[in-house]
Amino acid sequence: MADIVRLLQLDHHLVRSQFGDLYRARATAGPDELDAAWRPLASLLHSHLHGTRLLLADRHVDVDERRRQRLTASAHHVVGGVDDVEREGRGTEAWWAAVAELRRRFTEVLVTSEEWLVDFLRAALDDGQRDELGQLWLEQRR
Repeated sequence: MADIVRLLQLDHHLVRSQFGDLYRARATAGPDELDAAWRPLASLLHSHLHGTRLLLADRHVDVDERRRQRLTASAHHVVGGVDDVEREGRGTEAWWAAVAELRRRFTEVLVTSEEWLVDFLRAALDDGQRDELGQLWLEQRR
């Protein structure tokens, strides 16, 4: 089963964990090691946000237009944060500032998702619909 709610929650856990790994590496890692820790996180963020936009923008989930626009704008804001991190040299103060700002932005998205979207999906969709959306979510990652 590929319940979309479980997949979203798993992604949220993975993002938090990978941010933690990146911050733990701060004291001892050089630019190459930081890049090795950053790349999977950046990929996961892009994939997660693309999937979220797919669910919302392509109207696979029926939410009011105001909320859809807000969530989509938030996703674009986080993608901009990933781009900001990419522009800076690994391990520099500017890079760490961009990482911190990205983490703040994504945390805002997580709060919205966890406070509203997860509950909405559980209430609005039956098990089969959540599994169908989960399959779509997984397919967009291939």
